[in-house]
Amino acid sequence: MVKVNSDIRSLYKRERERERERERERERERERERERERERERRERGERERERERRERERERDGWMDGWMDGWMDGWMDGWMDGWMDDWFDGWMDGWIDR
Repeated sequence: MVKVNSDIRSLYKRERERERERERERERERERERERERERERRERGERERERERRERERERDGWMDGWMDGWMDGWMDGWMDGWMDDWFDGWMDGWIDR
């Protein structure tokens, strides 16, 4: 009887130890999963930051280019319109005077 109780106790202890080891392994796995999640978040944050910086650089470059093009086009259109209007007006006046 004593031997049987001793065997039962040792089996019980071994089973408890196995259960503790399984619990430790589950905890290590949860910690690895949390670490992978943190790493993924850091990577995504870095990608978002690089994308934001790229868009900002493009906006600065495009803003300069748009401003320059707008100014050039305005100047060209003003010059062209002034020249065209002058020519038209001169022609109209010549026609009026010739009558």
